[in-house]
Amino acid sequence: MTIILALDIGTECGLAVGHTNMMLSRDLASIDRRKADAPRRMACILDEIATAARPDRIVYCAPTMRRASGKRRAPEAVLVRAVRDWAADNGIECVPVSNGDVKKAFTGDGNASALSVLSEAERRGFLPSGMAEARAIAVFHHSLLGAAG
Repeated sequence: MTIILALDIGTECGLAVGHTNMMLSRDLASIDRRKADAPRRMACILDEIATAARPDRIVYCAPTMRRASGKRRAPEAVLVRAVRDWAADNGIECVPVSNGDVKKAFTGDGNASALSVLSEAERRGFLPSGMAEARAIAVFHHSLLGAAG
């Protein structure tokens, strides 16, 4: 059975870990990607999860952000880089997924709002503590569908 660690990497981060019969999720409010210790904190959390759950695959979503001019730019890559480096160092497959694909798989609408993702998580019986955890649950769901690799 493949154990999946799903991460939503944004201004706030969330995670969900498990397999087809079980999932645990939480938000990672303690990680602020703008702070210098963010990569170290992320690596520590990943170490804890690896010890407890031993994931076979990491699936992550890092939404693109808009500049004031309206042009898209890549998300601030510090946490994405930390996750990818940690996965490589630990021999774990690391797969990026797009925000639109995750929303489409979870809500049926690739342009769904964050509130719609939260509402869908609650409709499915989850009790996410916030938007980041709800998005992590959506990433986990997307990866179970086999769309993430």
